Amino acid sequence: MRTGKDMAAVREDTPLPRTILEITSKRLGATCVLNAGDGLAGIVTDGDLRRLMEKGGDIRGLTAKDIMTRDPKCIRCGVLAAAAIHVMESHSVNQLIVLDEAGRPAGMVHIHDLLKAGVA
Repeated sequence: MRTGKDMAAVREDTPLPRTILEITSKRLGATCVLNAGDGLAGIVTDGDLRRLMEKGGDIRGLTAKDIMTRDPKCIRCGVLAAAAIHVMESHSVNQLIVLDEAGRPAGMVHIHDLLKAGVA
């Protein structure tokens, strides 16, 4: 699981260029979008960005909140890696947000992390 500075996260009002930089720099293919109380508001994925670009139009002035998916796939801290893989496979996603006991993002896990660990 990627935590702390290794976890990709932006605020809802983060401009789109900065959101893209966060996704790119953390190499997770996505970033958590946090609300003002540090709770999970959504996720922005590479796929969200590709779909936005396909639509065309002016993307200047857009923020993370404008393009995020509001109900991302998540797991709770302490869930076994095998269960995380099952969720990823069931929903055809490459990353999951890991939530703490309070429902706040504690980290992110990517399928490649699990493959490197020999879980998948």
